[in-house]
Amino acid sequence: MSTWVRKNFDGIGVTQSPPGPHLAALQSRYGGTVLLCIDVSGSMSGKRLRQAVDGGVAFLDEAANAHYRCGLVLWSDRVDRYLGPDQPHARVVRGLRGASIHGDEPDPRTAQVQGRVRLHDR
Repeated sequence: MSTWVRKNFDGIGVTQSPPGPHLAALQSRYGGTVLLCIDVSGSMSGKRLRQAVDGGVAFLDEAANAHYRCGLVLWSDRVDRYLGPDQPHARVVRGLRGASIHGDEPDPRTAQVQGRVRLHDR
């Protein structure tokens, strides 16, 4: 059960109703996309990265169950891995579970420059 998207429709009120036959069409038009960005620089070594991965997997599962398209960016002083929201959910989760420490401490200027270029799946 998602903790950030309303899933319970048993209350009284005009705005609460069970999903109908057109739910898929509405979700495709109004559904969302999330891009989970995880720092994999040296400052995240050990317990920090494990906790970030565990929390990220839970987030991705919850978002996918709420019909969000999910992508992943693992970054350090550069983008180490990019999986776009067009990828299958299982591949994005595998990519996150395979996260490892790369690079040095993140340099904010690098992130700004890389934000201007096209990212590729590595």
